[in-house]
Amino acid sequence: MADQSRLSVYLIALGAFALGMASYVTAGLIPLIGDAFSVSDATAAQLVTAFTLAYGLGSPVVVALLPGHRQRLGLLLALAVFIVANIASALATNFVSLAVWRAVAGVGAGFILPWALPLQPPSRQRPSAVKRLPSSWAAWRAARYWGAYQPVAG
Repeated sequence: MADQSRLSVYLIALGAFALGMASYVTAGLIPLIGDAFSVSDATAAQLVTAFTLAYGLGSPVVVALLPGHRQRLGLLLALAVFIVANIASALATNFVSLAVWRAVAGVGAGFILPWALPLQPPSRQRPSAVKRLPSSWAAWRAARYWGAYQPVAG
């Protein structure tokens, strides 16, 4: 049980990292996306908004609609939606379809962790790393924001 618990902690941490990367990697590509689709940088930046808005607003609705006793199925569905939407985003031929697929990826990303975390074993059986996951995630986000805005401020 300990090995399976440890593996699940690493998989959830990897998933959280992938979700963080997927939600903010677009910001670094804004000039390239603007050039590729012949839109302004401000318009290209709306892709970040589409992802995060769908993540924040769509995921609670989807989680509420899926039955609670089917967590593994919900997690697999979320992963499939996230993966397919990101592949479709990469293959998008126009800006509107790219924006739609980024929003779909946001919904998929938004319900991966809510479905993954309850699949963990009880707290007393969990490695101590998972107990620190929320605080390390918060520190990672703070460092990322500081790193992203430091060149602008400096």
